[in-house]
Amino acid sequence: MDMRYDQDSPQSRTLMAKYLKLILFSDEVMRNRVRRAPKPQDNAYIQEVLSALKANPEKIEILARNCDEYKQQMHLKRGFLRAIERLEWVIHASKDIEQFEKSILADDYIGEVIRRYPLLFKGIKS
Repeated sequence: MDMRYDQDSPQSRTLMAKYLKLILFSDEVMRNRVRRAPKPQDNAYIQEVLSALKANPEKIEILARNCDEYKQQMHLKRGFLRAIERLEWVIHASKDIEQFEKSILADDYIGEVIRRYPLLFKGIKS
């Protein structure tokens, strides 16, 4: 008995039809999915930190120290390590506080990753 895959058999046609229907349905569901709006209370702390940085730009040194301090810890989540790395990129790339603020509040990947970990901004408000 030959066990090769036969594309013209009725069983393979029905399987292929079910598979295509599943793909099309999942694609349609993904297109119709509504993205959630960001929670306004999530950005309140970040806004306060950024206003404190505008008032005293020397506090960026505290951010760099926080990054160094957390990088020395042994067991950190991969996402937190990525956030530290991205924050260091933003610190080094930003020439002034306005550019730094735009980078942190941006709705791109880097801004979202950094805002996900407000612990990085410890010591800025006080």
